[in-house]
Amino acid sequence: ATAGVPIVAPATPEAPPATGIPVTPPSARRIVVPRTPAVWIVPLLLLLAVALWAARGRGGGRSAAADADSARTIALDTGSMAALDAEFLRLQGVAAAAAASAAPATAPTPAPPAGTPAGTPAGTTSTGTTPVVTPPAQPPAAPAAERAQAEAAITAAVHDLNKAWVEGDISRHVGHYASRVDYYNSRRLPRAGVRRDRTRDLRRYDDRRIALHAIQVQWPEEDRARVLVDKEWIFGADGTVRRRGRGTQEYIFKQDEDDGKWYVVSEQLLTTTEARSPAGN
Repeated sequence: ATAGVPIVAPATPEAPPATGIPVTPPSARRIVVPRTPAVWIVPLLLLLAVALWAARGRGGGRSAAADADSARTIALDTGSMAALDAEFLRLQGVAAAAAASAAPATAPTPAPPAGTPAGTPAGTTSTGTTPVVTPPAQPPAAPAAERAQAEAAITAAVHDLNKAWVEGDISRHVGHYASRVDYYNSRRLPRAGVRRDRTRDLRRYDDRRIALHAIQVQWPEEDRARVLVDKEWIFGADGTVRRRGRGTQEYIFKQDEDDGKWYVVSEQLLTTTEARSPAGN
């Protein structure tokens, strides 16, 4: 029965506003945060902690590699320094050894003689003069056995060269001479010159006699011997004057470097007394 009739709701009476109290609509209200340090410092600390954690996470690998490189560099530097120190010590030892070997040997200072006042330096007499020290005698140039063997070879050569001339064996006789000889008045005469002179004497004298009375060997040098021979001779031929004499003949022998034999390098007649007589006497 109410169709088409509008329904009017009864009006709600509004409460009268309270006097003296301002009214703010709800939509215009906002939340006010208190401005105390405890409120904003906590989030700031959290942000700093997150930033540090992120930085460490990203740079951890690089930091470990850098630390490893640094440790390797330190180890290499330490090893290099140790090697250099060892090489320096070795070179010091080598230099010290070279200096010690190059330094001349110092002879020990002789003790002062008996009766020298106390405080006098060793090697000085009480008068203040240094005594003359005689050097020790030098050892013989060659052992006694070698020297005796050389003298035996030289003596045998003297006997054989005179015997070969008496027997007329000119080749054996000349074979005892060196390639050059100081032969009486001729200096450095070739061996061929000695051969010519002795061949002429062989043709001149059919009667040849030589007697050796004494042979003395002296050693002016290690490889050179001076031989003094006391000899007597008789030379003659049929129908000629016979020569009879005695004298001292000097031979100088020198040892050859190639074959080790001793050869005459000088022959002189130092003293002589000779008498001539007819061939029949």
